[in-house]
Amino acid sequence: MTIYPENDNLITLSNLKDQASNVIVNTAIVTYELLKSDGTSVDAGSMDYVSGSEGRYETILEDGLPIVVGVTYKLVIIATAGGDTVGKWTKNLTARNRTL
Repeated sequence: MTIYPENDNLITLSNLKDQASNVIVNTAIVTYELLKSDGTSVDAGSMDYVSGSEGRYETILEDGLPIVVGVTYKLVIIATAGGDTVGKWTKNLTARNRTL
């Protein structure tokens, strides 16, 4: 997956479900962190539920982040839906310039 320096980047988590009950979760607390390869945090925050969706959460990585072309970053998303119901996802994002 790609991240674009000097651009706003939309990050999404779609169809969040409780796997034990197979029920869509629209009330989770969802956070993200963007990390360099050495584990240093570049950005972190919360993701908002998209009203009327089926378990979709979004956030924008703002254009002012210190993203370097050619570098691979790790995105970590954690969703907590009460009690001990926790999900964690990781995704590598490679920085590239946007072209026409």
